[in-house]
Amino acid sequence: TGPGTAKIFNAIYELLELEAHFIACRGGGVPELISPNSHDDVLFDFSISAIVERLRFCLENGSIAPAPAMSRSDVEAAWVAAHEGLVPVSAAAPSEENEPVVAVIAYDGDPELLAVSMNAVRSCGPRVSRVLVVQSDRRGLLPVDFDGESLAFDEIGHAGVLRELANIGSHVLVLRAGTVITAPDLEVVARAARRADAVVPFARVMETVGAPTIALALTGTVAWAIQHGTARYGGIISASAIRRLSTVSVPGSDILLWFDAALAEGLEVLPLADPLLDGCAVRSNSHHASDERARLNFWMTRSPAPLRLLLERAYGFMQRPPTPATNSETLGKPSKKSGTPMASKRLLRSTAWELGGPVRLVSRLLRRR
Repeated sequence: TGPGTAKIFNAIYELLELEAHFIACRGGGVPELISPNSHDDVLFDFSISAIVERLRFCLENGSIAPAPAMSRSDVEAAWVAAHEGLVPVSAAAPSEENEPVVAVIAYDGDPELLAVSMNAVRSCGPRVSRVLVVQSDRRGLLPVDFDGESLAFDEIGHAGVLRELANIGSHVLVLRAGTVITAPDLEVVARAARRADAVVPFARVMETVGAPTIALALTGTVAWAIQHGTARYGGIISASAIRRLSTVSVPGSDILLWFDAALAEGLEVLPLADPLLDGCAVRSNSHHASDERARLNFWMTRSPAPLRLLLERAYGFMQRPPTPATNSETLGKPSKKSGTPMASKRLLRSTAWELGGPVRLVSRLLRRR
């Protein structure tokens, strides 16, 4: 079997669909496509003499349009039944159709961005049962006139916040302040949460120069999580996954690291290849503003050995840039833009460049579309 066999099957399917007259070799799965009543009139053995005899017979007596082994309606019904069988029973339960979610917003010290996200989730109606803001001194104090619910991260930490959410018992929508989601898109994300432990939709973001673009989210790969974080703008985590994460040690103060923890714990974290989040209002310098090192530390002990070596190399240069070589003007010459030794910049960039190669290729292909 191979590409050639697939082409033969396609040709047989098309000829049967067109009710065309044809003959075919008796082998390679072809007899299973044709009705047994038509085998003697259509099929021939794989030999020169058999082919010659079948051609002579058709020229003298004519050929027929064989009947298919199964009707088209039966084939379509079988495919539909097979796909319906893949849908989990819980996903089709009517009682879960309008299951509410709790929205948790990661506050990064900008009250304007916080207002953007809070207005968005409140506009989603009863699907969002509560809106909680995680307050941390390390990420910025909430405004004095803040009138919503908040959780004091510095007092209870990641574990305490997760336990509070586990007690609520709902799926949790996590958003970085400034990220927007609409009611129809939340419906899609909430339904997806019944099929995975966590879901990260693609996001619309504003590039430094140019029109808004779509940020990819390869959430199933550890290499992507190390370089970018599993979720940069938000996503949803199921109630069962929240309970499990409440026992996991997560560093730093960024609650979007919960998605990294879910991936590290072996939970199913899937991307939604639709731009369901709008992060155009989020300022680029707020992405993991104070938790870049926390994410690296988290993955340092949880990565496969080859990735850990790569991480240690990159992390070492971030901590301690190499001393420029004295015998080379090129290696010691600072960059005109940043003043960083070019050797350090090249080594740092090579690590990220190797990890992000497949991502750049996919990004270019999507932009062409």
